[in-house]
Amino acid sequence: MKKTITIISLLGIVALASACSDDNSSKRYCDSGFVDKCEGGVYLRCEGGEVTEYDVYKIGSLDYVCNDKNVLVVKDLKCESGKIVKSDGTKVDHLCEASGDIVFCSGDTVAIQKAYCGNNSTHYCRLYEGKIEGSTEYRVETESCKSGVCEEYSRGSVIVAGCFNKESVSEGCVGSTAEGSCSADHMLTFCTSSDKSKGKTLRLDCKSANPDGVCLYIGEGWGYDCTSQCGEGKNRPSFHGSCDGNTVSYCVSEDEGKTYTPAEDNCESEGKVCGMDWTNPVNPVYGCIDKAK
Repeated sequence: MKKTITIISLLGIVALASACSDDNSSKRYCDSGFVDKCEGGVYLRCEGGEVTEYDVYKIGSLDYVCNDKNVLVVKDLKCESGKIVKSDGTKVDHLCEASGDIVFCSGDTVAIQKAYCGNNSTHYCRLYEGKIEGSTEYRVETESCKSGVCEEYSRGSVIVAGCFNKESVSEGCVGSTAEGSCSADHMLTFCTSSDKSKGKTLRLDCKSANPDGVCLYIGEGWGYDCTSQCGEGKNRPSFHGSCDGNTVSYCVSEDEGKTYTPAEDNCESEGKVCGMDWTNPVNPVYGCIDKAK
């Protein structure tokens, strides 16, 4: 069942509206500051300026519901002793969802993210050629952080994970945000969570691993990050790529990575749209993606 609730906000003052939906529930409007959440056993999302209420919310091929603790969980899976219990009773550490997200146990709750930390390693799903010719399938990849630390962090509406030097991580998010910021000497600073009370601050020198590295604003829904650029001029593309409507700009190499030059594609000519391509969750880039992604 899908219901809609509406709030009217004027000059910073929130006023309740008397409008009702077909099932007599009140409505309310929302803005970018609204946080999607479980409340009263239903999932609330801000969609098109209105709060929409879901008894069951679908992500990829999995159905989600709010449990009795108001936590969004996968409906058809459960956790037992830190392992995913599938519908046939088999237990696994994690599995790949059809969209390429990884499903795992966070305590006794089934969670789904682009990547997560476990045993000081990053776990994520990567796309490979399938067993049947011409097919593809996602398989779990694990990368050990060795002497570093694994940290989960938010980029827009998704949660990813990566390995960092211990010196780059500090408790709390005083003076940092999830979107991040860049200093003049290309130091990247950002909070690992949109909820500052739960986050840590990551401070990264974008030039430490790459002399040509720069700190840039990558785009809405991603924020600031370390990257490199190719070509000449002020608006040269980064290795993360960028979207201008449905035109994607990116860097391409024809000599096995020795040099890179700017390139762009019109995604509409391929029947696609420009957006973030999560085929490799460790290094997502803007590209031409299917509208359903």
